[in-house]
Amino acid sequence: MPKVKESNVPHIFKTTDVDFGECQHLCMCREGAIQAHLLHHGLAEYNKEITVEDLGPIKSETDRGSICFVSLCVLYGLSFDE
Repeated sequence: MPKVKESNVPHIFKTTDVDFGECQHLCMCREGAIQAHLLHHGLAEYNKEITVEDLGPIKSETDRGSICFVSLCVLYGLSFDE
């Protein structure tokens, strides 16, 4: 089986805003994480700061219980390339 490049592996991003708190999303880049956060909270026109922290690539030992796996959030978060 061919080895997967780490750059092709989704990362876990923790996103936080002052009104709705934090979430963790499976995304390919920072922009995808912001968009997934906005979609998750229904914030189409949210104009306050959203902080984003890259927690690294998803691995076999990653705690999946803290990650949002709502299908639309995952699809949106993975659709943005760097």
